[in-house]
Amino acid sequence: MLNMTNSTQRVWLTNYKYNLILPFILVSLIVAFSSCDTKQSLGLQESLDVIPELQLIEGGENSTVIVNPGTESYFEFNIANINPNKYIAQGPGSGWCILWNKPIDSNNTTHSGLRLFSSYGDQQWKPLNYLLNIRESLMMDDSKLTYREIQAAIWTLMDFPEFNLNSITADQLPPRMVDNGRLNFDTGKTKQIVQHVIDNYESFEYNTASTYAVVAETSTDTQTIIIEVSESVWAYGQHSFRDPHLREQLGIRGQGKGQWGWIFELDSGFSLAVTELIAGGGDDDGTMPAEDIGTTIGTLDISKSGSDMEVTYSPYNNYLLNDLHLWVGCSLEEFPWVGNTGNVAPGRFAYSYDGKPTDSHTFPVDLGDYNCPGNIFLAAHAGGLYQKIDGELPDDPEINIEIIEIDIFGETAADSDDPRGGHFVDDTFARAVNDHGEVVGNQDLRVCLSLDCSKTNLGRYYYEDTSFKWTRDEGLLNVGGMMVEEPLSQQPVSDINNHSQVAGFNGYTAVYAEYPYSYDSGSLIEFGGLLGGAIHRSDALAINDQGQVVGYAENASGQQRAFIWHKDTGMTDLGTLPGYSQSRATDINNLAQVVGWSANSTHSSSGRRYFLWDEVNGMTDLGTDPIRSINDHGEMSSHYSLNNLGQSVNRDGFLYDPVHGAIELPTLEDGSCRAYDVNENNQVVGDCEKGDFRRAVKWNVMIDINKIAVDSSY
Repeated sequence: MLNMTNSTQRVWLTNYKYNLILPFILVSLIVAFSSCDTKQSLGLQESLDVIPELQLIEGGENSTVIVNPGTESYFEFNIANINPNKYIAQGPGSGWCILWNKPIDSNNTTHSGLRLFSSYGDQQWKPLNYLLNIRESLMMDDSKLTYREIQAAIWTLMDFPEFNLNSITADQLPPRMVDNGRLNFDTGKTKQIVQHVIDNYESFEYNTASTYAVVAETSTDTQTIIIEVSESVWAYGQHSFRDPHLREQLGIRGQGKGQWGWIFELDSGFSLAVTELIAGGGDDDGTMPAEDIGTTIGTLDISKSGSDMEVTYSPYNNYLLNDLHLWVGCSLEEFPWVGNTGNVAPGRFAYSYDGKPTDSHTFPVDLGDYNCPGNIFLAAHAGGLYQKIDGELPDDPEINIEIIEIDIFGETAADSDDPRGGHFVDDTFARAVNDHGEVVGNQDLRVCLSLDCSKTNLGRYYYEDTSFKWTRDEGLLNVGGMMVEEPLSQQPVSDINNHSQVAGFNGYTAVYAEYPYSYDSGSLIEFGGLLGGAIHRSDALAINDQGQVVGYAENASGQQRAFIWHKDTGMTDLGTLPGYSQSRATDINNLAQVVGWSANSTHSSSGRRYFLWDEVNGMTDLGTDPIRSINDHGEMSSHYSLNNLGQSVNRDGFLYDPVHGAIELPTLEDGSCRAYDVNENNQVVGDCEKGDFRRAVKWNVMIDINKIAVDSSY
């Protein structure tokens, strides 16, 4: 009921939860496709087995969607061939992909023959629908949040097929979710969003202000898609667009979703007026009071002083509005003509706001521009309605790190009463770890020649270095060794691949020697100097999963040259960059791309130029910025090791993570640590100070928010 006086006009209406008829006004349409790049045949039953019974929308049996890549969402689209109905209307909108591992053509492509099904009120779709309701609020609270994090959260929540944020790799995802071979979205933020949804979705209740998904089933030779429908808002007034007389006067012919709303008439002498903002008012028959229509989500507050009028949108605390449109006139006849479409078009209103979703917005109106002789008429519309998030997002995931001190073969010299002639463990080093958690490294075994076997008493001991492979289940395995009668810390093992093949070097007694080897299933293969060079100046530094080894070796002129070696093809000299006489290869990926450096001297890092080599293009000059490692996406880093997740280590005490930044690794007895390698499972290896020695260690880096998936009970 409208209560009007010359000084104050108020309309107070009660909140009404709409439980029987679904909303009528379309704010936006967001298509979430079952696949994301190119055509793939899939029917509704096959692609949406996890979805329970859905209701076929009458009037949506043969719709059409034109799909393009989006900028604010995964897709942009235009939907057509929708007959008037109370669920969904024709027009442009935004879109999302629903199945991360299936492609669909989205290059201005028309997908026809879609049957539409509503998920309104469905409990299994509640987590996803809750996310769609708070999406804009999330993005408003975090300016760095993009549609990519929302898309990844949708995949995680649907979990069909299984989507694991901890293990997904760039080569598994559509190109729009990848830049330069790496994930281009923040997995940490995505986990926070998903955790928030899991914690809060049960309190979400469907009403006519809710956003919800519509499933669109295509014909059998094209894709199944999902459309998201959200509500718009009108200010309640005395003149309804559903009233037959007003419809005839304004030329309104549309009957379906979107063709409702009101014009509010204000007495010329008013100073204050209030009316309700209503979402989902499509059930209005033109005569109904506001308390019987849709859901009230706030108030429209109007004040006037002389010729100055202010119109303020005031949504309730749990709502945000944007895409605001306001019309002001002196009579119903001045309302913008609907045109040939026969539909009300708020986009033609004189006042508009299309900024970020807001909890309050005021339009100042100069009534002197109108010179109304009598009453004032206005129509207030909001095209975007969003729910605020319930509470705060969870804190950044806590990172827990386990440090494991790797076993030693025996005791230390300090533990022995008479160390003479004994083999005692000195320093131990872990150099590499594969994706199975197998660690390789070496132990310096000191052979004592006197009672004084301290490190400072040179000449009283010699080293017997032993290479090892270690796993948590099997412990320490000896995989080869060398003996060097000098107090020098050797590094016989450099790398291990996922087939347990090892690359490194082997030395000879009484000689400071570096000799490349590849340890393969228990057999030691020694390969000699390059082009007739000395075999004692060579080293194997990295090995890929194809068993290709890279490093450096001397040629006949005594110059060090980068090489690539395989047991079936032998050793190949990679040459040098122009103007340089020497080179070393430091890493190789599974595409046989090699990185390293060229220089005229191997004794100093100054004067080096770095290169990328492959069999097709040969050696490419990368300049003077250091490059040490390369992953399977072709990404390169100055750090000592770089994995396919973009994580790296650099012979210091940190794991460098693209999401969490520099993660400090725990130490042994507060000594310094060095990290040498990181695998795909957040496992890092290196060594730490412990007393007078260094000890090989492995770190298991764990994040408290692990894989999150929607349970089937949802």
